[in-house]
Amino acid sequence: MLWLGRLFAAIAVALALGIVPVQAQATYPERPVKIIVPIGPGGSYDLVGRALADALSKRTGQSFFVENKPGAGTVVGTQAAAQSEPDGYTLVVGGLSNMAFNSALYSNLAYDP
Repeated sequence: MLWLGRLFAAIAVALALGIVPVQAQATYPERPVKIIVPIGPGGSYDLVGRALADALSKRTGQSFFVENKPGAGTVVGTQAAAQSEPDGYTLVVGGLSNMAFNSALYSNLAYDP
């Protein structure tokens, strides 16, 4: 019977230590968000990126801005996004070119579509 009391005591201690106050997470986004467009200004990706930035800014009340990074058939911009901090504050406009075609065209992509 003594072992049963010790078992209940151990369970009580484990439960007490497991109950830790949880801090509320801040709402996303807390700061401006960059949307990388992997082509130059004026193209279809750019139009999509700017429309997306505008809509998200209005919806969240936070700044979303477009940064064009053209080069190597969308590889430069997409690679920059892939190598950024994985915190949700850098987005990339994706399409067939950078997500599907490039994996077939380039044997050593620095990102995994």
